[in-house]
Amino acid sequence: MNPAIIISLLFLFIASVKDLRTRRAFTDKAWIGIILLIPVIFLILEGPGTAGASLVQAIIGLLFGIFMRLFTKFGGADIYTLALITANFPNQLPIQVIAYTYIPYLAWLKIYSLRGKKTAPAIPGLTAGLILATILLL
Repeated sequence: MNPAIIISLLFLFIASVKDLRTRRAFTDKAWIGIILLIPVIFLILEGPGTAGASLVQAIIGLLFGIFMRLFTKFGGADIYTLALITANFPNQLPIQVIAYTYIPYLAWLKIYSLRGKKTAPAIPGLTAGLILATILLL
């Protein structure tokens, strides 16, 4: 398995636990540092071409997250989480990664809303989406 995905899963697990407890995962600077760590890992392991593709995927994930924020209750940490997930798959279509990520996210929101809550922390659902995307795309 790719070390970048393992590191992403570790950070997303920590962020999920913090998000469920305090509704605040990491600061913006920490998220950007984590996101930029993934292309650095690809630079070391696979070279500059894959690292550049990973960085472009992260930017596309950020833009898609910002687009989602305009129409849904997608928050700041959720945008960074989506960018982190898309950065892990530099050789896949970004819309395909986002689609595989978004299905478990919607299921998580539905399950959480059955508990009587109006809003749910999105990071656990997006983490499940990273696991699903890893299984289906690698």
